[in-house]
Amino acid sequence: MTREEKAIHGLLYADGSYESFPVYYLSREWEYYPDALLTPEDDLDKYYFRYISIGEYGGMELGNSGRSPYGSGTYRLKIMLPAEQHTYGLYLPEIFSAYTLYLNEEKVCSQGNPDQTHYKDLIGNKEISFTASGTVHITIIATNYSHIYSGITYPPAFGTVTAIQKYLSTRLFISGITLAAIFLFSACSLFFFCRLKHKNALIFTILCGLFFVIS
Repeated sequence: MTREEKAIHGLLYADGSYESFPVYYLSREWEYYPDALLTPEDDLDKYYFRYISIGEYGGMELGNSGRSPYGSGTYRLKIMLPAEQHTYGLYLPEIFSAYTLYLNEEKVCSQGNPDQTHYKDLIGNKEISFTASGTVHITIIATNYSHIYSGITYPPAFGTVTAIQKYLSTRLFISGITLAAIFLFSACSLFFFCRLKHKNALIFTILCGLFFVIS
């Protein structure tokens, strides 16, 4: 839904002035290698892959009801950057339920252990910064055996460090306003229930309370 350029066939052209870089939401056409945990050292030509958009499928079964929604997969995306070297930021929302991130040939970070033999889930958001120019390959290997969703469900965000921090601050501000509004509605509903003994007001208070706790 956003206006910045999207990846096509696993390739995103993020050119232009570094100072005017937008936040790129990496949602479109990742290379996806099902049932495989592949590092940048592997010969990818030997493996089957397809292009998928983030959020297109909720599990590893890729819409096939005959397959298990659990398992492993490898996501790859190539970003073409300006020739000058700059520092960039990458924000990874929750990836279910264990993953390892590679930038080009370098292993950058892990959440849990995606290895199927030593699988350990660990869910959390991650923000990293790195210096790069030219071509950057993003490789994410993910495994899930413990959550209703699998793999990359929410699109990562890429841009300058300042742009990523502004994006996260805006998200935090909006979340704070939303929670404050829910708390206010809940308090008002509880007041009306106590004064008028209206059952619908109590139900609305409970629903607001549940949403507040879940959020």
